[in-house]
Amino acid sequence: MNDLDRISGISGSVPIAILEPLSRRRVMETLERLGFAYRVDREAEVSTEWEHATYWFSIAGKDNNVLSVTGYWNGWIPAEYREGLLEDCNRWNRDHYMPKAHLDVDSDGDQHILVEHAVGYEFGVTDEQLYQHIGVTINPGNVFFDELSETYPGWVR
Repeated sequence: MNDLDRISGISGSVPIAILEPLSRRRVMETLERLGFAYRVDREAEVSTEWEHATYWFSIAGKDNNVLSVTGYWNGWIPAEYREGLLEDCNRWNRDHYMPKAHLDVDSDGDQHILVEHAVGYEFGVTDEQLYQHIGVTINPGNVFFDELSETYPGWVR
């Protein structure tokens, strides 16, 4: 039996996926299907609020084909906790495939913990892929932010 013979019987059970261009409209439609409330600001940036985080949905790249979902933890941590925060991010990244966590320091010297998952969809993206992309960022991202909020309860805004 060759490979074509093996797969010929399964083709009817696999749904046809349609690749369509990535767009802000499609991201918003996916958020609506997931039941997530979202807002669009003056710069047309899409975001959603959770208990311990805000998530931003950005479309970038030369051809607007990269979707980045970035979550910002609502905590504020003094500089002396930097080493502990880096250890928390490294532990998360070691134990979880996605989203990736990192520490960012802004121009004022404030520390921020972020999670991010970015994928290039240069050939298009299915509705299911958008659903998965958003889900694999927000769901585990919220777990990480909940852990941080328990570890640093005095620093949650």
